[in-house]
Amino acid sequence: MTPEEALRHAYAADIARLPPEQQVMFNAEQMAANHIAGKTTPAMDKFRRNMMIGHPSYRPSQAEGESPEDFLAREAKEIALQDQMLSGYTGKGWTPEQLNGRTPESYEFSPGGQYLDQLDNRRRLYSAFNPQDPDQSSLPSAAAWAGVADPGAAAREGAAKLYAQGLDRKYAYLPGSGPGTMFPGIPEGGFQELWNPENFVGSFTTKMGGAVSDGLSHLGTALLRDTDLTAAAGNAATRSQGADFFRTNPALAKDNGWRANDELLAQGQDGYYRSEGMNAGDTFRSIGNHVLPESWNGQLGYAQPFINAGISFLNGAMDGTGIVGSAKGIPNTVRSLANGVARTGVPGVAKFARSTADDITKHLTAKPTFGGRVKAYTQDEFFDPTTALDLVAELPLTDTRSNTEWNDYQKQLDESRQQAFKQLESVNDQIVRPQTTVTKAGNAIAPYAAKPLMHTGNALSKTGSFFRGLLDK
Repeated sequence: MTPEEALRHAYAADIARLPPEQQVMFNAEQMAANHIAGKTTPAMDKFRRNMMIGHPSYRPSQAEGESPEDFLAREAKEIALQDQMLSGYTGKGWTPEQLNGRTPESYEFSPGGQYLDQLDNRRRLYSAFNPQDPDQSSLPSAAAWAGVADPGAAAREGAAKLYAQGLDRKYAYLPGSGPGTMFPGIPEGGFQELWNPENFVGSFTTKMGGAVSDGLSHLGTALLRDTDLTAAAGNAATRSQGADFFRTNPALAKDNGWRANDELLAQGQDGYYRSEGMNAGDTFRSIGNHVLPESWNGQLGYAQPFINAGISFLNGAMDGTGIVGSAKGIPNTVRSLANGVARTGVPGVAKFARSTADDITKHLTAKPTFGGRVKAYTQDEFFDPTTALDLVAELPLTDTRSNTEWNDYQKQLDESRQQAFKQLESVNDQIVRPQTTVTKAGNAIAPYAAKPLMHTGNALSKTGSFFRGLLDK
């Protein structure tokens, strides 16, 4: 597919989404030619406006100086146009009718997810063909350094190739990976995949070892914020369930129309984010406010950001998940599941599963003792992406608020956190959690991961009043 063919294809697909009376206003071939030439016409401006309205994320808002009457009239027209352009779109998640009892594969697009992917595929192509930013025109591109005669043409050809690869794809994997290729699938979600239970890392951080860490975080938050200690384990379980809102396309228990369906998924993710426990800096300051002079604002000067980063790192390295994960039961369970996947013979996937099983066998052979596995886990924490992210996030923080300002803000966070838990509890039963291979692994390992949290929770619940008394003296 040439660059011109790709643009014509994209414009034709988007024009077809418009009402019939508007389709006759646009010509895909002419618009593609104008786009490549960098020309802007009234028709293209109107087209771009319609494409913005025709995306599910668009919500009409009142413009400055616009009267309420004019806004309501415009809003009605834009919603009507949006509904017509999104005809057939049922939302990002899977509806019960679409699944019909079937369990979706990991990273498999729902019909709505595939629809959105095609929208974004065309938008990426349009952006790739936009004239270069004038501020960057003096900088040589990678293609220019490589000796390409026409870097602009090379970039256009590359954009057209990526566009063609993205047509009608069925899985949220980067181009060149996924079922039928030599790679089992490289998710395209970036760091958000760390919370997606569809992959082993996301399943571990939200369903297994990470649930222990999360529970301990909420125990500490409850202890320092004088809230209900006994609710920490339940809160961690609520968040563990809420992580399923980060699946590529969650399965819905009921179809309420695309707006309500998408709003449900947004509420789930929002509740998950807002229900986090205190970060390392706030944890230290909660203690520092009780034991340090008032004028110090609960901190130790210039050293505080590094202390916060150290606490964050230690939380990742010593939160108990290493002890849980080093028990033989967990790697043996994962190895058994991996061997089962390897026996399926699916190209790429089976090879990856066999490699996983072999790696676990080598690890258990090289580290035959429990202590050796704990040590190896702690060393691996230095390269854990979640630990590194938490550490970097703490370094630039310098808290200049007074104790009163800080306490007022923490009260707001306490209230927001409790509201978020209620929000998650109200929506968690409105999605269906498929029992995929990864989910089954999480369920198998969960009992091992839950024991430390239960024991720690019971201990802190019994001694919470004692520690609070010490802090208040």
